[in-house]
Amino acid sequence: MRPINELTLYRYRHLIGYSLLFLLTAGLLCLYIGKIPAGFSQAEEASALVSSQITFTKDFLQNTNAVNLPYHLAQWTSLKFFGLSEWGVRLPSLLFAASSMLFILLLLRRWLQENVAIAWGIIVATSAWFLTVGRAGTPDIMVVFWTSLILLLATLVSQQAKGYQAWKTLGLISVGLSFYTPLMAYLFAASALAAM
Repeated sequence: MRPINELTLYRYRHLIGYSLLFLLTAGLLCLYIGKIPAGFSQAEEASALVSSQITFTKDFLQNTNAVNLPYHLAQWTSLKFFGLSEWGVRLPSLLFAASSMLFILLLLRRWLQENVAIAWGIIVATSAWFLTVGRAGTPDIMVVFWTSLILLLATLVSQQAKGYQAWKTLGLISVGLSFYTPLMAYLFAASALAAM
């Protein structure tokens, strides 16, 4: 009998785990997106209204509500392609949630062993809070997105990963763009206090 570490499935266990986590995240985020929740909430209607009112003129920045602007630009694009439908309103949140899950998984891989990172990834991907925020067509997912992206980039810079100068530049750009999301200022204030 061969040892367990020579079996094919054992050698590819992490790849299989990441693949299943990807399928689980995508499946749970997109499952019955047109039926659950039924219709649009008031927050989704307000977000779609703000996004649909974006006009690209020479006075774009003066006439546009800058709060959550990156999200509203993504939602404006989605509404142009899919119209005022469940996919049109909720697709940006789904994409930002999937990206957030990827950033969280990459961050956990840097901090923990791979098998523990996969287990924590499953816990995050199946949490009710993550699924609720990720499936709603509102900018609430942006706090998770910016936090996970900035933490990942800061980790890559602090560990001086390959190309860390590029990660540093992307981190500074991400910090600048994250100020469009209102609650991010509290995260930076808490980080500054912790660094003292």
